[in-house]
Amino acid sequence: MFEAHFYTAAEETLIHPNPPSLKSTPALPKNQGQQRLFKRAVQHPRYNCYVWIWNAFGKKSDYSNTSKLHEFIHLEYKKHNNETGSIFVESSTPLLSSDTMIERLLSTTITDISPQKSDEWLHSLQNEGI
Repeated sequence: MFEAHFYTAAEETLIHPNPPSLKSTPALPKNQGQQRLFKRAVQHPRYNCYVWIWNAFGKKSDYSNTSKLHEFIHLEYKKHNNETGSIFVESSTPLLSSDTMIERLLSTTITDISPQKSDEWLHSLQNEGI
């Protein structure tokens, strides 16, 4: 079972134990929390285009019905037919940094990515102020 948690804008300032340090991470005010939500465009090293990376936290139950907090990091891109595609990684290990999980996503082969459409999509989002 999976229970997702989506936070309000005020809760997006929560601190993650190992926040991603990629250069496009926005600086956010710190408080007493233990998690940090982020969303940003990142240059994909293999496909030479921008992709959208964001995270969410949720609880996931195992077979013994024990719930653990998981971090899910998603990578979104545009396909050749202009549909949005996505892949994600998850971890329940607080010591596994977001950077490590992002690197895992960026090293995954994406067979249906359209670099041109992905760049156009992210450029249009920037024009909308996102």
